[in-house]
Amino acid sequence: MCSNYGGKRRRDIKLWGVKIDLIYSAFPSSLWSSGKILDVGSGHGGRGLSAFFKKGVPASNCTAVDVLKDKLLPLAEAGCNCVQMDLEKEELIDRTPGPFDIIICSHLFEHVTKGCESRLINTFGKIGSNVAICYPEKPVITKKSKRENYMHRRRPSEDRIVEVLEVYFNDVSVELKNSQIFIIAKDKKNE
Repeated sequence: MCSNYGGKRRRDIKLWGVKIDLIYSAFPSSLWSSGKILDVGSGHGGRGLSAFFKKGVPASNCTAVDVLKDKLLPLAEAGCNCVQMDLEKEELIDRTPGPFDIIICSHLFEHVTKGCESRLINTFGKIGSNVAICYPEKPVITKKSKRENYMHRRRPSEDRIVEVLEVYFNDVSVELKNSQIFIIAKDKKNE
């Protein structure tokens, strides 16, 4: 049992590194070093944002959003602005008005309803100059969990996500890498 967990853990760490590198390379380094960054669904103690800090992204330029306070604590200790909120019940734009140079939404959409996903994508288009969204290609749908927030409710639709992002951005791309869907939106349209 330990060896399986260890192998899965090493695989997860490797996939996480690939994800961080792909998102980081999608946008100019000047945005990462001096821009305002929003991470929606920070989870896992902010391991995604923490990896960006190691690449030189200042924690003080970042805002992290998650439903669980304990997941935000390591980020708050690092100097990140943290917002605890339930995205199913509250509007992101009311608590984090922006604008943001980069919005990251990693492994959140498979956990929320379609309605929440739609509201978030539209909000990203309104308050973000660049957006990076990723989620598993084939999330394992879970019916029950000790903590409802960890349930995979559904598989997000990249076609629908891209359709909405194209309303706000000139350059929207989709890439499948290591069983992860990456959607990158850049070049915001003039309003």
